[in-house]
Amino acid sequence: MVHRVMIIGIDPGVGGAIAWQKNGDSFPQVINMPGTQLDILNQLREIKTTEESCECIIEEVHCFPGEAVQTAWVFSGNYHSLKMALLAAGIRFKEVSPQCWQKALKLISKSVPRAKNGSSIEEKKKVQAQRAKNYQQHKRDLKERAQQLFPDVKVTLKNADALLILEYAKSQ
Repeated sequence: MVHRVMIIGIDPGVGGAIAWQKNGDSFPQVINMPGTQLDILNQLREIKTTEESCECIIEEVHCFPGEAVQTAWVFSGNYHSLKMALLAAGIRFKEVSPQCWQKALKLISKSVPRAKNGSSIEEKKKVQAQRAKNYQQHKRDLKERAQQLFPDVKVTLKNADALLILEYAKSQ
């Protein structure tokens, strides 16, 4: 029996993805985030086979001030469901912040300052619009980098982060 290592990278958002690659394989596989907890568990069990050692990096997530309660609730639920599914599937994992893996891959975005206390509503809206614009550009930049690293994979905005997290995991 050949002992191979399977490496997994997970972007835990509902709109995220799971990417994996066996050492020695030419390119990774990637799927959009499965829709239910059982689908997630079954997919992770399918990825891991008994003769392989699995290692996973999952992006560590937090809620942000001003984030809608329902959005934060769903995001947190999916994140914790993924961690439980990894445990149930017998896959070792490490949580890594977006800043950590992006810095390691030299993909840090330019930050836009927040509106100052006492700013007018118009000034706050302007800053918020600029932050949203920068975020969207950063996501496109991440997709472009993933396309460069994985030309044989269909890279989308949904799966680019998972592929880049996988690339980070391979370097660890």
